[in-house]
Amino acid sequence: MTRKVKNIVYLVLSSGISYGGITSYCNMYYDEFGADVNFYFIYFDADYSKGLRNTISFKDDRRIKDLFDHVLSPENTIIISTRVGQFNQFFRSYPAISVKYPVIVEHHANMLDYINESKWLTGHFLPEHSRMNAINAVKVFTKTEAFEVRKYFTGKVLSIPNPSLSNVEQFQYNPNKVVFVARLEESEKNLTMLTRVAKKLKIKNENIEIHIYGDGPDRKIVEQIADIAFLHGRIDNKDEIYKDACVVISTSNREGFGLTILEGAAYGVPAVSTKHSPAVNELITHGENGYLFDVNQDDEFVDAINELCINEFLRDSFSKHAVLTSLRYKKEIVMGNYIKEMEACIEENMALDRAKSMELTLNYFAKCYTYKLEENESLKRKMKV
Repeated sequence: MTRKVKNIVYLVLSSGISYGGITSYCNMYYDEFGADVNFYFIYFDADYSKGLRNTISFKDDRRIKDLFDHVLSPENTIIISTRVGQFNQFFRSYPAISVKYPVIVEHHANMLDYINESKWLTGHFLPEHSRMNAINAVKVFTKTEAFEVRKYFTGKVLSIPNPSLSNVEQFQYNPNKVVFVARLEESEKNLTMLTRVAKKLKIKNENIEIHIYGDGPDRKIVEQIADIAFLHGRIDNKDEIYKDACVVISTSNREGFGLTILEGAAYGVPAVSTKHSPAVNELITHGENGYLFDVNQDDEFVDAINELCINEFLRDSFSKHAVLTSLRYKKEIVMGNYIKEMEACIEENMALDRAKSMELTLNYFAKCYTYKLEENESLKRKMKV
């Protein structure tokens, strides 16, 4: 099959490449389409590369200019910005690069939570401080998010989830193995809650083993419970993590998607999670394939994990429903749809009304900026009470 999209350029945070869910889903697309699509990763800050992908530093002027001058063409290239501000920062930093490339921006459900400093906001969002490309489409993970984003952006909105791993039949599981898989970063992953839950869980059921997979800047927080938990670091082999796991847990304050919950579901592993994003509320049906709690509901969290570990009948029922959930996100379907949408964006880009599209883009940024300022003021008022 001849594809219109020949090159996909990801603009990514270095932490996302090194530790996060972006790694997993980008690798899935690479594995599925790498034979006939070229993937390029322009990363911000520290380098991380497995050698399988074309990774280029955001500051590597020579390689970036060579890529856009001699390799890429708007007729066969799509640019995907995994954070709203990054594509803007990129085009502003490289004024010689044509702004005619089609761009899809990923708007995470709580992406505004990442934007805290007024200086950052001003530099990335205010139109008068920016040289921006028009956005061809905004991508979200769920229909709920799409509804919310349409309040900010009246252009094309794509609702495409992350793809699931191929389903793996779990012949047997360890009823005591509880797994936590994440980039070890306190602000997002709420590692402090994880340590509290781990301590309470061991008191409630001394047979339970807490296995923590991942690495990151706040590893020292989980190292405080090294005497009661197994710290494995970053592991790429999903079988090693989920093949015999009883429960996967997530204590996050916020997430873009919650890919580890879907990864576990592909193995039939139910989840106990905080309500950290609209996506997790679609992945988990409370009391059917997992449990959902508010952030810092430690005791309820611990009781739910323990119940799944000691109640074989309940765990078996949850496991079967988890597998059914993962089938809705089969990678062949999800990735195929995404590639089709990329190709549609490339085709539509040829006849794009740039003045109208830029107006929509500027309006989108302005609304995001205004929303965040209002949210910050609201938080300040609450802190004074």
